[in-house]
Amino acid sequence: MGSNAGSYLIAFLPLPSSVIDRLGLREDVKVVAPKAENRPSLYPRFRFASQDGEEVLIEGVIGIVPSKEAQVTHLDEIVKYGSFLRDDEDDGVLLSERVAERLGVKPGDTVKLSEVDVMGNLVKDLGEYRLVGVFDGGLFKEVYDLDGHPVLPKILTRFAMHIFWRYCDPDHSAIFTLSSALKLPSVSLSRVDIIPRDPSNITSLSRIAVLNLGVEAWESISGDVLHCFTGRYVEMKGASFIVPFLLVIGNIFSLMISSIYERRKEIYIMSTLGLNPTHIASIFIAEGLILGLISGCLGYLLGLGSYRLISLLSLIHI
Repeated sequence: MGSNAGSYLIAFLPLPSSVIDRLGLREDVKVVAPKAENRPSLYPRFRFASQDGEEVLIEGVIGIVPSKEAQVTHLDEIVKYGSFLRDDEDDGVLLSERVAERLGVKPGDTVKLSEVDVMGNLVKDLGEYRLVGVFDGGLFKEVYDLDGHPVLPKILTRFAMHIFWRYCDPDHSAIFTLSSALKLPSVSLSRVDIIPRDPSNITSLSRIAVLNLGVEAWESISGDVLHCFTGRYVEMKGASFIVPFLLVIGNIFSLMISSIYERRKEIYIMSTLGLNPTHIASIFIAEGLILGLISGCLGYLLGLGSYRLISLLSLIHI
């Protein structure tokens, strides 16, 4: 099961770190694998530099708990040479083979990470990291999460007059441990994958995540993915009274017709006295309005007081 997703512009909604603790403390959860990534922007936010002065811009970064991620997405299998990250290796980083070649570095070498602006100029020095391993960009592109989407970070792109997000080039992405990634600017928790101890409990865990934690969830069962979320609906107050209201109007109309039919002689007399049909109709309409107003007020007052009368009668009966 995983959580969170995005739209054409919002790639993901950041999750609170409390989600990890609340899911990890459950006895029916076997593995909790969180992932952090940078919020997408229209330009690369990071730059790696080697000791020789070579520089490469990075489109996106992700942060993982290596031992947990290996059990869920098998991300450790993309490493071409060197080694996969360890959980406590907060000073380590994984880079693609193409980036390592451009920087002229190999596993064990140190690279410098910086935050850059839209022009590629230095904004902030983010420290040095040790290159632990080099991964295959093509294999990284083929790693999919439990919701069926790639694990890759995302970047915004502009097409015509629209802005939407796409997945970063795997050869311009970097992988950190979760704790070190969350220290980087604009990086936040994007999803939490969990593996239950009993696969039959996955549906109940999804409901807990959606209803209690307020997140979206994806259930992955036998190759099928089920999206669980709380939706919205429009409630029209008073809609249940439309039919009774129409029935009341129909009853009043039928009573008026009956009254007119019974008082035909009076209508003839009023016509003889010189009243035209409009005047005669106005008399009957006014009479109907007065009766409707009086009956409506009485019904409203009886409705307000009836429940008190009923409660009083129930007390007397007891």
